[in-house]
Amino acid sequence: MKASDSREHLITKIENLVLNSSPDKINKIEEEVRHDGKISLGSFLRIVSGRADLDELSDAELYWLTFAISKVSKNFGVPEDYFEDVEIQNYKYYDPQTDNNKTVTKNKLYIGSAYTDNSSPINPQKTNKTKIIYIENKTILCTEYFKDGVCLACHPQKGWGVFDTTGTQIIDYKLHFGTIVGNSQMPEFENGYCPVRDPKGSYIINKQGKIVSQFTNINNLSNFQQGIATATQTMPDPKNKHLNIRRVVYVNNKGELIFPHLYFTVKWENSKPMRPFNDGLSAYYDYDQKLWGFIDHTGNTVVKAQYKMVQDFHDGYAAVLTTNDKWGFIDTNGTFQIPAMYAREPMPFSEGVALVSRREGPSCLIDKTGKIVLDFIYKMTPFYNNKAFVNFSQESPYREIDPNHNFIFIIDREFKVVGLSKKMPLFIDNYNEEHWPSNNLWLSEEGVLMDNKGDAIYASNIIRPFSNNRSYVCFDDGKSALTAGFMNPSGEIVFLFTQSEF
Repeated sequence: MKASDSREHLITKIENLVLNSSPDKINKIEEEVRHDGKISLGSFLRIVSGRADLDELSDAELYWLTFAISKVSKNFGVPEDYFEDVEIQNYKYYDPQTDNNKTVTKNKLYIGSAYTDNSSPINPQKTNKTKIIYIENKTILCTEYFKDGVCLACHPQKGWGVFDTTGTQIIDYKLHFGTIVGNSQMPEFENGYCPVRDPKGSYIINKQGKIVSQFTNINNLSNFQQGIATATQTMPDPKNKHLNIRRVVYVNNKGELIFPHLYFTVKWENSKPMRPFNDGLSAYYDYDQKLWGFIDHTGNTVVKAQYKMVQDFHDGYAAVLTTNDKWGFIDTNGTFQIPAMYAREPMPFSEGVALVSRREGPSCLIDKTGKIVLDFIYKMTPFYNNKAFVNFSQESPYREIDPNHNFIFIIDREFKVVGLSKKMPLFIDNYNEEHWPSNNLWLSEEGVLMDNKGDAIYASNIIRPFSNNRSYVCFDDGKSALTAGFMNPSGEIVFLFTQSEF
């Protein structure tokens, strides 16, 4: 019997048994569906009510519906071997090393639950240890990520305060809305120091809120990257004392001006934020040439400014855009290891491979020699802990596993399919730190934290990846506007901001 015949035969069997069953029997099957959770309860109810057809179910759902029916059928005089004449192995996605009551597999491939009605992710829970922080205003605003063990929260009438991972306020509400630094950055602590700007000027504070350095002519101080920040300095024009000039400068966390050879006089531009140091190098911008290069921790130019755009270094390589509008990859010496030949911006390297896009058609994965090692890719995440999520295009031979395009593929570093997922992790741009997995959890397209097997783990109205073992969550408490707080990796809310009851 062909697989298609087997599926049709199975559907006929289910129709004869379910659609003509008594309400009592339907209720029993529904209980099993609720309990096992391998088929959407909504899908099941639409089918039994006649609003949908069994043919709309996936192969996996058909099997699990069969499984649910089998568990209750004997109570209604149906033989236990009712389904034996169906070649069910095509639908019985069974892994002998796991409990198939808990695991759905296809051809011994695990199918993750994120994110459908089948999954049961943990909602963040308040406990008797949860610290409640009342703010007497509907507007509650806090930074959605911990950095250097702290986050910032805003009291609308008083200003910004600083909290540690326990919810203890270490700096009172006294930093103003003006503390939002230039370049649309929120201020962040790094190694105990944070740039601040208010109407009085710019300064640097420590975690006790003490000003360690104050400036009179410095603005647009960026966040620190390994103790270094960019800023703009206003000073008298040496050629005309009646005029001022504006220049981009570099500042350390002691408030000292450094790297004078990288000062650039500008007209109206804000300084570009200090870029991260990866592989010992940070991108810098030459405001005269309008081009990018790379410097080391001492400010020495390692790769002169010659590129229209650059990515940060990852895995020893950085993608750069030449003046001919072609992307290629350089190493930390500035030498092209993969020629500038790509018209579209590639993904950074991760675990030895990078995703590059053709001008038209599917993308492909290349190794550090530029050789194509995996082709026919529609969309893909970078590798993380030897796993990546891939949505293959129609041309891919991998599609034989899933011809109906029901799943996202999970592959290992050997490019073997090791699992399937319902949804793709959120990676809408080439490298977004906010969406990078942490605590081995990815942020899904539906705003659910999922593991590298594709299972939904945590869910909330709004949820973010973990940083400093804290995940930002936002949910409706049924009493007021959305309530925001942070949970630990166990799903327990450590502290939250909310309105007072009175």
